[in-house]
Amino acid sequence: MSEKITAPDGELQTHRLAVNQLASQALENQATIETLRTECAWFEELRGQLKVSTAEVARSVDVVRSRNCRN
Repeated sequence: MSEKITAPDGELQTHRLAVNQLASQALENQATIETLRTECAWFEELRGQLKVSTAEVARSVDVVRSRNCRN
């Protein structure tokens, strides 16, 4: 019985490999999550800039309309 567990291709080694694989996947997932957080912050910054630009364009359009209505 103990040979089945402790053999080089036994259950202990199989579990050890599975744990190592899960640990590796966990590290990859953490890196992916951090990348997504960084990208999300970048997109939020762009969204803010887009809102400002949209407001500026709207003001410019209003100015042009008001000038055209007077003429």
